[in-house]
Amino acid sequence: MHRLILPLCCAAALSAQQPPATPVEPPPSDRLILSALRCPDESGKKQCELGDVVAVQFTNLKEWCGVADHDLKTLTLILDGRLMAGLHPIAPMPCDNELRFELNRLDDSDDVSKANRDAWNALLGRAHADWKTFKLSVGADGSANSKAACYNSIDLKVRIFPAYQWVVYLFLLALLTAFLLLAARSDILKDASTVNDRRPFSLARCQMAWWFFLVLCAYHYIWMVTGDHNSLTPGVLMLIGISAATGLGATMIDTGGGARKSGQDAANGFLRFANDILRENDGVSFHRFQLAVWTVVVGFVFAISVYKNLSMPDFSATLLGLMGISSGTYIGFKLPGAGK
Repeated sequence: MHRLILPLCCAAALSAQQPPATPVEPPPSDRLILSALRCPDESGKKQCELGDVVAVQFTNLKEWCGVADHDLKTLTLILDGRLMAGLHPIAPMPCDNELRFELNRLDDSDDVSKANRDAWNALLGRAHADWKTFKLSVGADGSANSKAACYNSIDLKVRIFPAYQWVVYLFLLALLTAFLLLAARSDILKDASTVNDRRPFSLARCQMAWWFFLVLCAYHYIWMVTGDHNSLTPGVLMLIGISAATGLGATMIDTGGGARKSGQDAANGFLRFANDILRENDGVSFHRFQLAVWTVVVGFVFAISVYKNLSMPDFSATLLGLMGISSGTYIGFKLPGAGK
């Protein structure tokens, strides 16, 4: 009897020392909890790219939907703290454990589409690697504050450049190489008249070529990253038009007998090229130097803006007016007797 009572007493003492079991709390319903995400296709192994559908999984979506004022239609995708305007859950939208968002860059003209494009441009700008990782969350009622709908965020890896990017690079490199060879062996960048028994390089034609290749490369870069086929802006078109008008005016004056009449040849290579585009009659002219410098400076600003913002800058009327004045001054000094 004593042998039976002793184990029972010990068991009762041990059970009295153990803490009571912690009750299981129901999942919270005020904010969503992200658990996983994927970019599904038929195989379920595809990684995310712009234009794909990303499936976002939650641990408490049913509980969140059970709150009276919670509406799935108000949820908006958030990447790196930026509200991706217009990116709401797509149908079907069951309140189980998963919602799908389409990684679209909207191209309409309304305010929501413009805000969407601005957000994508800020996220994808300055891209130098094939992949980029963003912190994904969701917000409610158009709020970029992740706490408005989510407790946490989760990493989303997105492919920035397409697999065919090297085809585009090789095409542009081949085009530029062919043009440089053509410029060295033909008169494609040279004046219509001769100086010292040869045709010198034309500043106006070089300016046209400069803007042609800058805009061409910028167009392909923006298209590869964003898929945007309409990246040209009115300001860029005006700038191309100014350079085209400058080239046309210079050619008309040269063929009409107003070309440079003298000039000292420099050595072969870059010095000869610089001498040709900057020299007017007996020396380097300021109006040519001014046009060349502004062309290079504005081109540099253009390239940096495209790289940082993934959009071609829409130059102001003031800057376009400055370029127009520089080009007009260059054309005016080419007229017969203007430099005398």
